[in-house]
Formats: sequence, structure tokens, C-alpha cells
Amino acid sequence: QDGIPQYQEDRRIDSWVSDDASDYTENINLKDYANTSGANQLTGFTLEFERMYEAYGVKGTGFSWSAGRSARRSSRDSNVWLLEDGSRIVVEEDAAIFPESMSREDREGFKAAYEEMTGGQLELKWAAARTAKVSEIESVEAAVSGPKYPDVAKITLTIEETGQKVLADVRYNGTEFAYDYKFNYHTLPQVNAYANAWLEADGRYRMDYLPVGGRYVLVETRTPEGYVKAEPVAVKVEETVDVQLHDVFNERKHLALSKVSSETGEELPGAKLALYRADLKGECVQEAEYLLEQWVSGTDGVYTETDRINGRIPSGYEIGDLKPHVIYGLEDGVYYLVETESPAYYQVMKPVRIDYRGGETAQVIQGNNQPVKGKLLVKKTDEDGKLLRGAVFELC
Repeated sequence: QDGIPQYQEDRRIDSWVSDDASDYTENINLKDYANTSGANQLTGFTLEFERMYEAYGVKGTGFSWSAGRSARRSSRDSNVWLLEDGSRIVVEEDAAIFPESMSREDREGFKAAYEEMTGGQLELKWAAARTAKVSEIESVEAAVSGPKYPDVAKITLTIEETGQKVLADVRYNGTEFAYDYKFNYHTLPQVNAYANAWLEADGRYRMDYLPVGGRYVLVETRTPEGYVKAEPVAVKVEETVDVQLHDVFNERKHLALSKVSSETGEELPGAKLALYRADLKGECVQEAEYLLEQWVSGTDGVYTETDRINGRIPSGYEIGDLKPHVIYGLEDGVYYLVETESPAYYQVMKPVRIDYRGGETAQVIQGNNQPVKGKLLVKKTDEDGKLLRGAVFELC
């Protein structure tokens, strides 16, 4: 209908959350993470599985590892920390406001990293503990290597904290091991007896053994915070030996906030700024629960020739101009640009209301600072308050 594929919601064959697979594929050093033992030791899912298998073979029962987490802020003056999924943590004095979706484990990890923070640190890192248990083993025995290391072993592991499963395929030729993984593996019995789905190491979500000629619609049911929802995509399974690839693109919403002088019209550095989400009444409430980001104007660098070549310079700016501050991941709605401290000799700007509707092109909002204007009257008197003549002054 109108070029958009139609589908029936009650005929869903699978559902999943997009994932970059980093919890499985990345190794971290415990010494770099606040809530760990602090040992100079690498850990990771594949690393720990392969250590277990090469020590115990098919008699191994499970292992533990740690997955890295991080949060970043835009400047050392900011109390707003951006998580990897685009959600935000606001720290106000001794309290922190966490997104509802953040697990208790990650909240405690962030607190531990924040307490150990030194100076103007821009990134905090902590680790999430994970445990994998061997839940099923299918092996083909070999006389040369014996029962401990069969030629081929298919091992299913269950992640205790998430309930997800990983299918590990291990090959052994008597001298070397070869490993292959299917992360978040599960079967699709509503399709047929062989269909299955899993996450590849590069973050692609894959389905195998769908019937040739089958027609499906790929639908995004929940959009990541701050992105434009993707349109449904029609998929037809072709008869081919190659893997069919289908990409879904989400445009990232972004807002450029510019601070300019009313006298020169140019970017004005040194203003301390904050962006607040409006309350339910659409009013500006400068409290931590509504705070989204803090920054200092003029600290985002200048536009370069590379920016020009790649079309990243907004209208009204040139090479060498100070960049406005860009905020990604905003939902459509009402916001307020607030100046908490103005540059020297400028008045503090009144809050600027922003009715934001995100899209492919950055929406540029400008806030103006008026210079302080007044009169200076100088009198030179003696100790009795009488005017004195002949004094020389300089005004710098």
C-alpha cells in the first residue's frame, strides 16, 4: 500500500534486538575496569571458552567472563554521561538519574567507575560479569585424538544472565583447534524443522534454511532512542548459494546548537550551556531529571577543508569557523537551550525554546548574547571628599 509492504502481526516468525556482538567478540583487560579484581588479565567469551575447551575438551562444564561497558561525556564540566545505546545518565551532587532500561548490575558498575574517577575524565568504564554453562554436546569421536577431543564437537552454551544460547563448532586435527560460533542461536520451528537464526560476529543477524520463494516483511518494531524509524522492507528468499543481504538504515537525529554574539554574528566561545527537556507542561525546569547535556561553546573545533569536501559545513558557516555543538539521539519534542554562565562582559541569555523535529539534516539553533552596556563615572577626591584636580587615569 503506497509502496509500503503490508504484513500480519500475528504471523511473526522471529523477533530480535539488534546487537554488535561485542559482548561475545571483544576481550577486555580487567585492570582497566573499576568494578573488577583489577588484575592485569585479559578476559572475553571466545577467549575463556577456548581456554576451557583446550584444557578439558568435551568434559568442560562452563566458564565466566566479563563484558565491557562505557559511558562518555562531552566535556569535563558536563554532568551528563552518554551510554553506548544513546541513553543518558545525569549525575547531580551525590545522586545519579539512570535510564529505566539500565540493569542494576550496570548501575552499580557506573557508580564504582564514577567514584574512582580522577580529574576531568571524559570516559568511564566498568564490566558486566557473565557466566556460560555447557547445556548440550554433540560430537563425532575419533580414534586418534580420543574421546576428550573429538574431530568435531558441537557445543551449546547457555548464558545464565540473559538466557541466550551460543552454538560453538570445534574442529581438531590432532595438533590444532579451529572454532566457529553462532551467537544467540535458536531454531525456528514455526518455519520448518531445519530453519534457525543467529548473530554473526560482525553484528549481522542471519537466518538459515528459509524456504525458497518465501516472502517476508522485515519490520522495525522499536526504534533506538534518537533515530528515525525505518520503513518495512520486503524480502523474498531466492534460490542462490550466496547469503542474501538486506540492510535497514536508521537516520540519526541531530541538533546543532550555536552560540553567537549579537554584535559580530560570529560564534562566541566560553559560554556554559545546557540542554533541558521540557516538563509535561512544556515549561523549562532546570532540574537534573530534565537535563540532557552540558558543554562550553567554542570547544568543538573548527570547520576544515575535509568538512567542506564531505558536505559537513552547514549553511552560513565557512572553513575556519568555530563549530556549533551537535547533540545526537534526541526524540522529537520540546527542549530549552539554557546558558548557565555567560562569557565575560556579556549578559546571560534567556532560555531558548526549541520545538525539535529530527531528520536527515541537522537543525541549527542559534542563541544570542548581548554585551553588557553601561556608564562609568570616575571621581577623584581627597580624604574629606573634595574633588581633586591633576590626577591621571588609564582605563584598560
